[in-house]
Amino acid sequence: MIRLLDLQRQFRAALLDTPGPDLLTEISADPLGAARRLQIHRNNLQHTLIQALMANFPATCRIVDERFFRYAAAEFVRRHPPTQPRLAEYGAELPGFLGAFGPASGLPWLGDLARLEWAMLECQEAVDAPALAPADLEE
Repeated sequence: MIRLLDLQRQFRAALLDTPGPDLLTEISADPLGAARRLQIHRNNLQHTLIQALMANFPATCRIVDERFFRYAAAEFVRRHPPTQPRLAEYGAELPGFLGAFGPASGLPWLGDLARLEWAMLECQEAVDAPALAPADLEE
């Protein structure tokens, strides 16, 4: 019997890659049934992360067409799994990814557009600072 923490780590890894046979056996006595069940979770995870990227980068998504953005986002999800528990914080690496993404090489400004959107998102999430008084602006 595998330890719970190890099972959770293997399950997380399997959502982003191919599951190992040990994990499939732990999930079910029928590895084929376990693989199908795991695929449901994998599909849901990918769909959710792509939707989060579309929400976090709406202008980038619109300007390149949703189909292309979904394609690029699916590649991004494979290479950059989330490291934070909040979906609003997912995608910080997307601007750099898009700047180096081969199929988007004809759009050299795409990474910069995504970078601008990420900066705007960070500003929305930032803690409010006190407003400046006129005296603060004087030299």
